[in-house]
Amino acid sequence: MKKVYTILSCITLSMFLLTLTSCEKDLEVYSSQVARLNFYYGLNSPSAYKPELSQSAFSFVYTSDDCKQDTVWFEVESMGIVRDFDRPISIKQTILAGEDNAEAGKHYVAFNDPKLAHLYVMPAKKARVKIPVVLLRDASLKAKTVVLQFEIADNGVFTNGYDNYQKRTLTFTDRLSEPAEWSTRYYTQPEILPDYYITFGTYMGDYGVRKHLFLIEKTGKKWDDEDIKEFMASDSNYRSYMRSKMSRLLAKENEERAAKGLEPLMEDDGTPVVIEDV
Repeated sequence: MKKVYTILSCITLSMFLLTLTSCEKDLEVYSSQVARLNFYYGLNSPSAYKPELSQSAFSFVYTSDDCKQDTVWFEVESMGIVRDFDRPISIKQTILAGEDNAEAGKHYVAFNDPKLAHLYVMPAKKARVKIPVVLLRDASLKAKTVVLQFEIADNGVFTNGYDNYQKRTLTFTDRLSEPAEWSTRYYTQPEILPDYYITFGTYMGDYGVRKHLFLIEKTGKKWDDEDIKEFMASDSNYRSYMRSKMSRLLAKENEERAAKGLEPLMEDDGTPVVIEDV
């Protein structure tokens, strides 16, 4: 009986290996020559995309006075076969109706400027790279905020990938302005509560330039996108603690102002600066 069992086991194993070999032979080699390009967000699935992910903000106000230009980097990722040679990447501006659109050569270095050509390249044997948007500190930015929306352009080497992954929007200025991360939604329990989210505003309230200055003065942080990301990634107890601390400091500030005969801290439009201690 043991001998028969052994023979049957060998036969079964042989049939399994034969089937496995047959399956391997049936697999087709990926041969599509189409190369697609997307902006990269580090998501596990395109369905996880949220529109606010494509929005960024920058201000020269955080840089030194002698800074005449600065660079914001955006990551792109290719779909398709990785090549063993460099491939050019093309980006173009999208003009938004009713917006104060950035002007190439005035507010930013044009995407097709020859000086940048070597930076708009997918390197050989790579599927992901960061590309620059070079911003120029034009005097007009002291009085306004401009918007630069740009998208991946089909250049015959790369065509477009996922629809939602094709455009980025960057607002920039030379004064304090609302960071994009102030209102970015953070879904803390998407599996259980898919519609529940928190934002930086959940802790510090609606944005205001005077409130922004107050936070900078009291913490020494810039409270730009990077500072807010770090704050939102911290422990929830710490976030609640900071909200309470800023609320107490604001109350103290207003008490001191009242003692001097001044009004409570307000925005330029007369809206009181509020940080509620929940």
